[in-house]
Amino acid sequence: MEVLGAAAALGLTSTIIFGVIAFYVLIIIGYWKVFAKAGKPAWHSIIPFLNTYDEYGISWDSKYGLFTIALTAIANALPNGADGNEVSTVVQVISMIIAISLMVMNVLAAHKMAKAFGKGTGFAVGLFFLKPLFLMILGFGDAEYIGPQKD
Repeated sequence: MEVLGAAAALGLTSTIIFGVIAFYVLIIIGYWKVFAKAGKPAWHSIIPFLNTYDEYGISWDSKYGLFTIALTAIANALPNGADGNEVSTVVQVISMIIAISLMVMNVLAAHKMAKAFGKGTGFAVGLFFLKPLFLMILGFGDAEYIGPQKD
């Protein structure tokens, strides 16, 4: 019975790993085409923090990309209790504020990316919730790059 449980856990784990890899491969492909349309080097889509910086650069402003990267680094540096140690309430509140800030930045970035390619709010919602699919629609579709949306 334990062997069946271990096999099921291994199967689930490998399915999750495959799903995560597929998700990121689709994101890279979508960014590759979007960056090429926007005149950025397409290979920047492969480099984790550089692709965020370029995404904000083509859709909004690169300084917001740096802000998002910094928030992500701070969030990753905070203790999370995974090692069994208790995490203070202050750290939990800071983590929550950072998570909400990152979500707001991602919503705004999706909206600005949609506008940078002449798309509307509905497309921005799709870009936020189904990013790989909508990046591919932008990259492989007939959308033309207009430029960063500063407003």
